Amino acid sequence: MACTERDGRRMRRRVAGSGAVLLAYMVGISSAFILSPAKFSGSSTTTTRWSNRRRCVVPNPSTSPTSLQASAFENLGMPPIRPRGSRDQKLEEEAEESTLAGEAVEAPPVRPVPELITMNAFGLLIEPTDEVGLFFREVFMKHYDYKVRLPRPERFTVAFDKAYDARRSEYPNFGAKAGMSAEEWWAPIFYKTFLDVGFPKEDLDEVFVGVFEELYYESLTSEWAWETVDDVLPMMDKLQEWRMQGGPKLGVICDYDERLITILENLDILHYFDVVVSSRESGAGKPDPRPFLLAMEKAGVKDPKKVMHLGRNFDHDVVGAAAAGMDSMWVVMPSYDYLEPEQEARQVEFTKIGDLEAVLTMFDKSDPDRLISTTDKNKNRQGHLRVQY
Repeated sequence: MACTERDGRRMRRRVAGSGAVLLAYMVGISSAFILSPAKFSGSSTTTTRWSNRRRCVVPNPSTSPTSLQASAFENLGMPPIRPRGSRDQKLEEEAEESTLAGEAVEAPPVRPVPELITMNAFGLLIEPTDEVGLFFREVFMKHYDYKVRLPRPERFTVAFDKAYDARRSEYPNFGAKAGMSAEEWWAPIFYKTFLDVGFPKEDLDEVFVGVFEELYYESLTSEWAWETVDDVLPMMDKLQEWRMQGGPKLGVICDYDERLITILENLDILHYFDVVVSSRESGAGKPDPRPFLLAMEKAGVKDPKKVMHLGRNFDHDVVGAAAAGMDSMWVVMPSYDYLEPEQEARQVEFTKIGDLEAVLTMFDKSDPDRLISTTDKNKNRQGHLRVQY
């Protein structure tokens, strides 16, 4: 009998020891996720529920640290385990009890409605349909009645990028400060592109004027070269409807030349905007405050705090709008939701959103259940933020 009890105690110790090892292993896995915020930075979203008794912040199960642990367990073929009595679980239970008890739920507070909403064009509203080399090749072949064999479009694109970067480095902002016209700034880029892919100079000189004019004024401003980003038109319709009901004016601020208006017109979206500002017109490119201030002047808005700017480029749009004193909005896709180390070395105030729909949601002009994903200084939680970059 004594031997049996001893064996029983020994067996219980073995089981307990195995459980401790397994628990330590699982904690180690979950810690690897939790201690790597850069990998998951900005992807965490929380749902804020407002009641007449309390404000409960309930982490989204799909992106909370607990769900990361669950994901790790699933990879091991194990069921997800959630510690009992955790703070997140208690908050969820309290929020659920409040809802079941029939408490009045109030809408979250919103920021003041701006007088002007501006946005960048490229990447947010419009994007190229194909690489630029395709259009260079097509127009040149057209001028030779398609009787010549030309390099592949990729070679034209590489040559164009090289010539463009060199020209921009020598004469920034499309030559505005140097007193050049936009045509004078672009012509050497086009010319060098053709030379670098192997065209003899004497042959190029015969057709270059016609090729340049067709590329510059027609091909590269047409609906064949540009298209609207997915879901932009429905969102712009909603913003315009809000505008007609007394909402904010709408504007575009973009680092480009005077052809920006032509591109927007050819894509049939120019009518959405009260203000269009190019960097050439303002005399400086973003993040310089001048394009933003010129947009305010054109719209008749005096206070930059009453202007909201939306953009995908952090260094140009977010930094520039914040420098001008505007409500700066960083529009990012979740998979690209992070800051580079050099960006973290600075400091700016901005809000992060996923798309144009989020702006409508902020002011109760869209689906009230839609989440607005923003980030605080830790880049992991919802909220208006101040970060160092």
